[in-house]
Amino acid sequence: MRIFVVGLGNPGEIYRFTRHNAGALFIEFLAENYEIKLTPSKFDFFYGEKNGLYIIRLSSYMNLSGVPLLEAVRFFDINVREELIVAHDDIDLAKGRVKLRFNGGSGGHRGIESCIVSLGTHEFFRLKFGIGRPEAVTPREYVLQRFEDEELNLLKESFIIASRGLEIFFAGGKEKAMTFINSQGKI
Repeated sequence: MRIFVVGLGNPGEIYRFTRHNAGALFIEFLAENYEIKLTPSKFDFFYGEKNGLYIIRLSSYMNLSGVPLLEAVRFFDINVREELIVAHDDIDLAKGRVKLRFNGGSGGHRGIESCIVSLGTHEFFRLKFGIGRPEAVTPREYVLQRFEDEELNLLKESFIIASRGLEIFFAGGKEKAMTFINSQGKI
């Protein structure tokens, strides 16, 4: 069994702790907790593997995520429908929420939209980390703002739930993983 968890985000230290980088931060969390070293590829992504769990951190800008994702799919010969999980921020989920979903549209998320276009399908798993809706700024400004400390604490809790769900997923229980994450991920 193999699973590939791909984290979306923007490259560079300036964007590292912004809300739009929740997916990329999740890859860092997995790398640290599972002791997986991320190695640069000849494409626009870093990757690491341990016991069939592959983690991939794209190094393109969010709106161009589909290009390096397709390169990774081809490089690793990933079965998109069965093995791919794309981790990303979700403005429509409350802060601290996490949700695993299969299929669907982009919901206005340009990174996911790029992935759907490049892959030619919307049939893949999405691991969504809630960042909440902005009150005083535009969504574009909001996603590029840094997380506040309280938000980072909530995000870490959702990362713990998501990683437990991935263990269930990896054991062959995709539906059980969705049930676990979607019920436990209501912080």
